[in-house]
Amino acid sequence: MKSVARILLLALLAVSLVVRVQAQQRTFTSSEFGFTMLEPSGWVLAEKRVLDESLGQMDLSDATLEKLLKDDDVLLFAFSKYIPNSRPGLNPKIEARVVSNRLNRSLSFEEFRPAIIRAFQTLKNDLPAYAYLQEPTPIDLTGATGVYQISKFKMRTKERTEYYVRSRTYAIPYKTYFFQISFVDEVGGEDCSAVFDELVRSIKIGK
Repeated sequence: MKSVARILLLALLAVSLVVRVQAQQRTFTSSEFGFTMLEPSGWVLAEKRVLDESLGQMDLSDATLEKLLKDDDVLLFAFSKYIPNSRPGLNPKIEARVVSNRLNRSLSFEEFRPAIIRAFQTLKNDLPAYAYLQEPTPIDLTGATGVYQISKFKMRTKERTEYYVRSRTYAIPYKTYFFQISFVDEVGGEDCSAVFDELVRSIKIGK
């Protein structure tokens, strides 16, 4: 599950820089992959290219940055709450990806759960001051059962600005892949839990 751990890390670190504003709440639907979720009203849509560029602002080794920029997943969408540099602090972010399980077969929840928990645990090796606020826990969603965890960690930019990040990460197995949805805000900063809760309740898996 090394690639899974890489994608988990990528979702947590690419937290800013956006390209256009969504004026009203809509529903995102991927008929190709079987995923539906409300879009956050008034948040800003980010392109993959811009997310990759934002990683270059982080205080990361060249080896870590190269690993994170490998393309072996599908970005469904990414939203940030604010236009970049429009206010101090961390820009809250929501991101969804499709990740292959690399087995060419579907996994039962009993198979998937221990594998994704091991991937979650490897984040402690890459993120300073990483700790669980909520241990990995099963969650029932419309059409599927997944695993979610809430964690906090420290992130530093190349300018040595430090942020304490809170992340909810949901991993939901489906067919030969799984969905990874990450909701990120700042510890001690703006709490977006109410928005995140509403969006999680809207998730539907299956065509």
